[in-house]
Amino acid sequence: MNSKNFFEKSLPFKNSEQKLTSEKLKEKLQDPFYLPTRDEIFRVFKSFKEWSIFCNNPEHPIFEALNQEYLDALNNYFLQQAENFNATKNKPLVILEVGAGDGHLAYFLQEKIKEQKSNKIKILATNLYTKEWKIKSVFPVENISQKKAI
Repeated sequence: MNSKNFFEKSLPFKNSEQKLTSEKLKEKLQDPFYLPTRDEIFRVFKSFKEWSIFCNNPEHPIFEALNQEYLDALNNYFLQQAENFNATKNKPLVILEVGAGDGHLAYFLQEKIKEQKSNKIKILATNLYTKEWKIKSVFPVENISQKKAI
C-alpha cells in the first residue's frame, strides 16, 4: 500500500464532521503544548509527503507522532507497572527518557500521570545537547549523557 492510500484509508472523518479547518488545525499542531488526537493528525495530513514536510522543521523537528490515545495507553502501562513493582511516593517507579529532544514526551506523560493523581512515578527526561544541536528545548530536559543519567 503506498503512503497516499494509507493516509486516505486511515482518515475516519467525513468533511462535514470536521470542527476546525485543516489549516487551523495545522496551526494548533505547531503549538508544542497541544496534544492532538490520532484522528486530528490524519485529518490534517492527506499524504505521507505532507506529514514529512511538517515533521522536518529545523527548529522543532518531530520524531514521533505523539497523540492523546498513545499517551493514554503509555500512561496506563506505567501506572500498572508502578503497581506491579509496589512503587510508593517515597520509592517511585523512575522512567528515564534518554535522547528526549525537546522533552515533549516526558512533559505530556507527566501531565497524564498528574491527571491520575499518581505520586508513584517519576519521569526524568535527558538529552546530551551539543553545539550542532539546533533543536530548541521547550520542556524541562536535563543536559546529561545517557551514562550519567543511568
